[in-house]
Amino acid sequence: MTAVEARPPATRSGPADLRRTSRLVAALLLPLGPAAVAVLRFVLPYFTTDDPATIVRSVAAHPGQQSLVLWLAFVAVLTLVPAVLGVARLTRRRAPRLTAAACSWRSRATSPWAG
Repeated sequence: MTAVEARPPATRSGPADLRRTSRLVAALLLPLGPAAVAVLRFVLPYFTTDDPATIVRSVAAHPGQQSLVLWLAFVAVLTLVPAVLGVARLTRRRAPRLTAAACSWRSRATSPWAG
């Protein structure tokens, strides 16, 4: 009869796996930017086709709405770029060329130096 030696369970000493956390953050962040833009467009005190004088009068008549528009734009700017990067991280394994093309187009389209 042979004896089997019992080994203690292996302990893991590497860094923590953050994939679940990053996926949860991405799931919360992805709809936040587009939702902010949608609410912003709903609350906007003027139409985008109005002439500048009408826009100025509407903003002066509704300062509370314009303040909300500015805050929602701030939220949208802070969340849309990380959301795009999060989607790129999720899609790059399955479609690396398409992800690279979409990210390069997006960075050129949103760049302040785009001509």
